Amino acid sequence: MLYMSEITIRALLNTQR
Repeated sequence: MLYMSEITIRALLNTQR
């Protein structure tokens, strides 16, 4: 479930971009 955390963070960063 660690990879899921990375995906979530990446998604949030993409939204802010």
